[in-house]
Amino acid sequence: MNKLIFDGAKNQYLYSKKKKYLDFCMSNGAMILGHSNKTFLKSVNFQKNLGSNYSFANIQNEKYQKEIKKIFKEYENIHFCNSGSEANIRALRVLRTVTNKKKIAMINGSWHGSVDNFMFDLNLKNKTFETGGLSFQKNDVVMLKYNNIEYSLNLLKKNRKKLAGLILEPIQASCPTKISEKYLYDIFKYCKKNNILVIFDEIITGLRAYDFTIFKKLNLKPDIITFGKIFGGGFPIGVCCIKNKLSSKLIKSKKKVFFGGTFSGNPFSSITGLNTFKFIKKNKKKINNHIENISNFIEKNVNDYCKLKNYNFRIQRFESILKPIFSNKSIINKMYKEKYDPNLRKTRDLQDYLLKNLIFIPKSGTIFISYSHNISNAKRLVKVLTQYLEVKCS
Repeated sequence: MNKLIFDGAKNQYLYSKKKKYLDFCMSNGAMILGHSNKTFLKSVNFQKNLGSNYSFANIQNEKYQKEIKKIFKEYENIHFCNSGSEANIRALRVLRTVTNKKKIAMINGSWHGSVDNFMFDLNLKNKTFETGGLSFQKNDVVMLKYNNIEYSLNLLKKNRKKLAGLILEPIQASCPTKISEKYLYDIFKYCKKNNILVIFDEIITGLRAYDFTIFKKLNLKPDIITFGKIFGGGFPIGVCCIKNKLSSKLIKSKKKVFFGGTFSGNPFSSITGLNTFKFIKKNKKKINNHIENISNFIEKNVNDYCKLKNYNFRIQRFESILKPIFSNKSIINKMYKEKYDPNLRKTRDLQDYLLKNLIFIPKSGTIFISYSHNISNAKRLVKVLTQYLEVKCS
């Protein structure tokens, strides 16, 4: 297959060499309002004659900070950067500065960015790097199992006194499931009881979850939250929000933590993110109902069909994050996925089949529903998916 290169995008569609693809990747979940949407275009048109970057405080960034603080009142200390990866690095710096400890706990299957600090994986025998050329030491990482509270608490207990803190994605795009909520409650409760600082990486779920975030939905209050993707409205962004209590400790430590960057909080990212934030806030119920209806339609119709045909395939989802699984079992973490859905080639094969039918999903297979999608789009995806299964599973 020739290399696919996109040359345009509008609402729920991507364009390549005059072909129109129905997009269910949506920039890996970032474009919840659709490509080149009205909010995006209005923001760009306003800012384009006022300069793209000042490398200094700007009015749009100041406004955006104030708007975020209205929703997340316990997080007054807000820092902007260029990406979710950078936001997580800054969060990690804060934990290490305040605790004067180096070791961190992570949860297998989470993705915190392609930087040395977080490029770890867990298999049955040991921790392994996913790529060469890393400088970060694996001895500084304690790797927990998602949705396995006994295993996770065991390791936290063993390493509690050495840990700077725990970083986690509350809902993993690689394993979207409501089952995770109980695990989050239990692990968060243990960390709070034992003074282990917690970072919630809500780069994917931020502004996508029903109550803006998972931490608000579950009424949990992590020490640091990181955002990205939707918060930029279509431009690169990262946001690191530090809880007031932890911020006070950071000030008392009298140790400087570097947060700067040439393009951090630039006017384009800030005004587009701000207007996207305000639009979602104003239309929250309408947006949530719309994407829930479409997400539920896809999940129900595909899974009912597979159950009827006894196909070893299902859609697993958490709200508007959907994952095709080549298994009839619920996948609760990466270890289960490697056991029950181990064949990555099947996901690539599915992606190729969908592409031939002018539907785009990412290599990971994760499907993101946006406000620009409609039921006709959902029916088309279900139709092509079931056609694929008839060919491959019959």
